Amino acid sequence: CLMGLGNVRYNSEQKPKAALRYYSRAAAIFETQKNTLNLAAAYCNLGLCYSELHQTENALKYLNLALALRLQSDNNDVIANSYFNLSQFYDRHSDPDRAYANMMLCRDHAEKCANKKFYRDTLLWLESMAIKRNDIDHVRQLREERLLADQLLSA
Repeated sequence: CLMGLGNVRYNSEQKPKAALRYYSRAAAIFETQKNTLNLAAAYCNLGLCYSELHQTENALKYLNLALALRLQSDNNDVIANSYFNLSQFYDRHSDPDRAYANMMLCRDHAEKCANKKFYRDTLLWLESMAIKRNDIDHVRQLREERLLADQLLSA
């Protein structure tokens, strides 16, 4: 319920500061319950809120805490999501090398996800990053990989 209220404040109302209260309270509850996957989700949301509020140290702290918890699971969907969020964070904060490295890790996990559209979208992000880096060989490789992913989606 607290996560849902936080999501409404963050996503629907565009109020990250208000969402922080709900995500923080949810994190405290999940921590006492030792509910690591939900705790990781709360940390991830806290990181996204802090990023929106330009509190980069807190944003990075919580995004990395979320990743650390998610890496303890074998759930590639949530691991890929954490790497995606870190990539977006670094991209917004003008660190293209870290953004690219995290998106590569996201791709590695997204490839194993049930959600093939997420995998294909990750390839699109990587392709645009490779273009910015002028890495033509990697652009070609990613386009081939994306075409295969498109075929899987349309099958």
